[in-house]
Amino acid sequence: MEERRLIALGILCAGVAVTLLISTRLNGAAPAAWHDPDTPPPIYNPYPPGILPSDIDSEINRVIR
Repeated sequence: MEERRLIALGILCAGVAVTLLISTRLNGAAPAAWHDPDTPPPIYNPYPPGILPSDIDSEINRVIR
């Protein structure tokens, strides 16, 4: 009896794993623009617009000096 339960549980887990794998492949893991090797992904910027100054490079150089 216990062996039948383990087999059923294994089949259920395998079914869930296959369903998750298929659903993630159908949805796509990345935007279509990232598949183009000539187009780099967008630069990550965690700050809201307006917080960083527009002349950030000169500010960085000023701080380094």
